Amino acid sequence: MTSQGPYALVLLDVVMLSENDGLEVAGWIRKELRDDDVRIVLRTGQPGAAPEREVMLGYDINDYQPKAELSSQRLVTAVVSAIRAYRDICTIAAQKAGLTKIIDATASLYDRNSIETFVTGVLEQLAGLMGRPESAMFFQGPRALFEPSEPLDVILAATGRFQPHVGKRAVEVLHPERAEAIRAALRAAQSETGEGYAVFSLAPTVGNTQVQAAIYIEGWGDLNPWHQRLLRLFCANAASAFENQRLHHEQRRLLDAFSRFVPARMLETLGATDVTRVDLGDLVQRDVTVMFLDIRSFTRMAERLGPRATFGVLNRFYSRVVPIVDAEGGVVDKYLGDGFLALFPDNPVGAVRAALAIARDVDEARRIDGAAPLDEPLEVGVGIHRGSTVLGLVGSPERMETTAISDAVNVASRLERLTRLYGARILVSGEVFADLPEELRAGAREFGPQAVRGKVLPVDCFELVQGESQGLREEKFAVHDAFKVAIGEMRTRNWNEAARRFDAIGIDHPRDLGARAMAEERRRRARGWSDYEL
Repeated sequence: MTSQGPYALVLLDVVMLSENDGLEVAGWIRKELRDDDVRIVLRTGQPGAAPEREVMLGYDINDYQPKAELSSQRLVTAVVSAIRAYRDICTIAAQKAGLTKIIDATASLYDRNSIETFVTGVLEQLAGLMGRPESAMFFQGPRALFEPSEPLDVILAATGRFQPHVGKRAVEVLHPERAEAIRAALRAAQSETGEGYAVFSLAPTVGNTQVQAAIYIEGWGDLNPWHQRLLRLFCANAASAFENQRLHHEQRRLLDAFSRFVPARMLETLGATDVTRVDLGDLVQRDVTVMFLDIRSFTRMAERLGPRATFGVLNRFYSRVVPIVDAEGGVVDKYLGDGFLALFPDNPVGAVRAALAIARDVDEARRIDGAAPLDEPLEVGVGIHRGSTVLGLVGSPERMETTAISDAVNVASRLERLTRLYGARILVSGEVFADLPEELRAGAREFGPQAVRGKVLPVDCFELVQGESQGLREEKFAVHDAFKVAIGEMRTRNWNEAARRFDAIGIDHPRDLGARAMAEERRRRARGWSDYEL
């Protein structure tokens, strides 16, 4: 005997070359080969040398036959009995293999691949249940587990000889009569048993039935009434499982649709793990970076393009820039027609990187894909501030939405408005600027403290020049040192000198609106007027 198998039956004599060779072979099979399934029948002419009780218990022998009592009929009986026992062991093993596949699939049961694994396991479990593992196929109707397939009779999972045909149509594999029986089971929830095959519908008999699926089995000969009842009961239970799968997927689709209106990341920020448990008044307070973005000259563009084209431009623009916000860990809280409010729960670096990426996208998209050419490219202004913010649900019990309320939201909005005065794309507060790494601070220029309506203390303001278009960025970099000197004069309250220096920059670089605005502000100071209040 070699280690190759499997074997159903081994007939052993106790005495071969030596007195205990048979017992040693039995021990080798069980311990070395680790074969617990093969049936071992031991025969001996010296029962006293190998007592039956000790041999049966000590060597895991399945039958013991003294030669003196062994007739041809007894030998046939022992062989048939052993082979039948081995057959039953194989049936149990097949059931175990199918059940193992189902259990292995439960960790990610609702993923498409794991559902296919689950269905294959069901087929193997069905084969094991029948005791004759042969060939089976699984089909779905137009509303079942997987995405709807056309035509109906596509093989989604299979065992036995049908395994190589997964993905094909039943009419390519079976006789037309049998293929039509499958389609009937899918269309009208009809089960049918024919010569050498059976088709069982998997449609729940209660509730608002949506699932349509069927199992085709063959190779088992004619099924007796008991096997037919067993299969129908099995398929009825499987149908309920498939209906539960469909309901789960429907729930997932509804949650995905809901997340398009209330982002999941916003609910996570609120500490909500179950959307069905959120309620009006739920709130959390935490440090948040706030970004306001505005599309410049939106009103003129809307008047020129008309409502339909304007919506098209907005949606195409948002489809480009909102994924940038998402990729940097932010979430758009509100669309404001010609702009949006985004929140970054972690740190301001993600907000600044998103703003710079949006600025680059604006430069690259000289026209919105698919829209009529614009007289001028889209331009944006971005204001970013951070601070303690209350995030919560406001509205009525019938209609609520998430919102952010804090001084940080107001300041970010004011900074965005200030971008128009200073001709800047991106303005950040001193609180944001202080936490940026050196590569994001490089080339930035300071506008100094800005008075903000509703705040007692002014807000330090910085322009991220690297976010400007290439030509204007180079101009502003070229006057970086001169601008810094002018800011120094301003800090010493030398208003006239600061205005003169800002004027000089504005004359040499007329597109630098920031220098011209700063010159005007310093002259106002020199005349004793307060700074422009946002």
